[in-house]
Amino acid sequence: MSATTRTRTEDSRHTLAMQQAALQGQIDKLLREMADATSNRNRAIAAATLEASKSNLTTKDQATGIVVRLEAELAAARSALVTIESDAAKLDEARRIAAERQRLKAAANALRDAVKLAADADKAALTFAENFAALKQAIINASVATPADLRNQVFAHDLLGEQALKSTATWLLAKTGVVARPLFEPTDYRQTLAALVERFGQPVTAAANAVTTPAKPANWED
Repeated sequence: MSATTRTRTEDSRHTLAMQQAALQGQIDKLLREMADATSNRNRAIAAATLEASKSNLTTKDQATGIVVRLEAELAAARSALVTIESDAAKLDEARRIAAERQRLKAAANALRDAVKLAADADKAALTFAENFAALKQAIINASVATPADLRNQVFAHDLLGEQALKSTATWLLAKTGVVARPLFEPTDYRQTLAALVERFGQPVTAAANAVTTPAKPANWED
């Protein structure tokens, strides 16, 4: 519902409310007048019954006429009030339906966004699974290639083994709420896979950086 439509609807509802209040006030006034007129008519009827004089009969007829007129006005006012109340109810229902449609549209838009985000999450999950599998294979490759004297220092006792990788991967997933968060926060180098591999792979990296190419013999031929 646009701002202009909403304003018009609110104006219409305000107008109907004012009409309702005015009609209800008119009905209350007519009811008071009816009570007085009915009492006057009853007294006039009683007086005409006791003495059917021309004056008493005229008074009775006039009093009865006033009651009849007030009854007609009261019936008309009540009928108008019923119509106004019906119009107000229809307007309120229209406003409710319009508001519900707006909520449904907002919900549908949010769900469309959710589908896009879900697709991104699906893609990210697949990429993570593929990268994690490739990471484990790379660790195996690194373990096989590492000299025996360094292998235990880097890969023994699960320092850079599958369990360590899984623990860090679980910590990463726990941040999304997908899996339960561990009771204790791991050390900083166990919070990301890159930090984990870099930390425990340092001996191999340092050894590789320290390797020097031996000088060629004087009689060496390329």
